[in-house]
Amino acid sequence: ETDDKNLRSLHAEVLVLEKLVQDLHELSVADTQGLSTTLEAVDVFAVLRDTLALYATRFSQSGLKIVNELVHAASVMVMADRNRLSQVFVNLFENSIRYTHSPGTLRIRAAVDQNQVSLAFEDSPPGVPDEALDRLFDRLFRLDPSRSRKGGGSGLGLAICKSLVE
Repeated sequence: ETDDKNLRSLHAEVLVLEKLVQDLHELSVADTQGLSTTLEAVDVFAVLRDTLALYATRFSQSGLKIVNELVHAASVMVMADRNRLSQVFVNLFENSIRYTHSPGTLRIRAAVDQNQVSLAFEDSPPGVPDEALDRLFDRLFRLDPSRSRKGGGSGLGLAICKSLVE
């Protein structure tokens, strides 16, 4: 029946499929010719703070507290694509919002040495079981395959993150 409720539902499903197609296309491009990037000197912590600011309300609405240990961190410049770096952070934040039980926390830490920056995103339970860690970046891998695609994602986000970081 064509009514507002069904049209909204259909529209939501189209958006989910559109995102899936975009993700598959992005991975395909990464495989064949590499993702387009514009490398420049970027303050990795500033990009992280800016991206986190966009998600503050969603984290709060989801009952998740952010413990950002980088709030007063000095600038750390890296050669990166600002938009792609933000895309990685967005995916990690989306995963925390989807899979962390409320009330919960997301702790963000960093370690910096002369030639490397390591960022750690640690959310509270339920977390990923040890036996699933080796497959976490596999395409289409989903920890709980019974979850709906609408709420649980496509299983491509972390594979895309891996390609972007590499």
